[in-house]
Amino acid sequence: LHTAYRRQRQMCIRDRTGTCVSSLARPSAPSCRSGSAEYRRPPITANSISERKAGASLYKSRMDALPPPAEDRFRSFLETEAHRLGFDAVGVASARTDEVVVERFDTFVEEGRYGTMGWIAETAERRRGVTSMWAEARSVIVLGMNYGPGFDPLEALQNRAQGVISVYARNRDYHDVIKGRLKELAGRLMGRIRQMRPDESHSVKVFVDTAPLLEKPLGQAAGLGWQGKHTCLLYTSPGPRDRG
Repeated sequence: LHTAYRRQRQMCIRDRTGTCVSSLARPSAPSCRSGSAEYRRPPITANSISERKAGASLYKSRMDALPPPAEDRFRSFLETEAHRLGFDAVGVASARTDEVVVERFDTFVEEGRYGTMGWIAETAERRRGVTSMWAEARSVIVLGMNYGPGFDPLEALQNRAQGVISVYARNRDYHDVIKGRLKELAGRLMGRIRQMRPDESHSVKVFVDTAPLLEKPLGQAAGLGWQGKHTCLLYTSPGPRDRG
């Protein structure tokens, strides 16, 4: 409808005798003016309004019927599989280096604010960015898993006669639990992407607190939350006790 509307515009060019010689206009068109273009909008009727609505509805239905882009389908597959494996938070960030994060990290190291964790300074060069450790990396998938129990663990603090073990350490080592699920997820993702793009080369690596990565800034970049002054990554769902 929009295209048809534009095609109704007419340019009228007159010769010395005043005759309209434009091939795009009718010679007897009363709307012709010397050296100008004029368009007379047709009257709006109930039929024309209904035709426009019908055209818009048809366009929308055709667009809805189109398959989503490959990136959207892969992202949907990623989120579905991650949730199936028990992950509560899923985000994707670029692997490119964030210069602001690097500057803050360098200041942190120079001021010796890492305490007794000397390995942070020893691996500082690799920690500056994902590509410093893996040059071929293009994207980072960041996942979080809620390890909180089905009850309020803070209630145990009321009993001063017994010690309290942190929730994350009461069961199996979360490194083993999460890494196993990450490997399963990685296998599923590789299988799907190789079906979608068989002519390209793909690879993946998994880490759980064991690689020299600035994980919390990556989590923020992936949209999982924001990093507070206490350096923890905060987000509202599914809860404050998460490992990823």
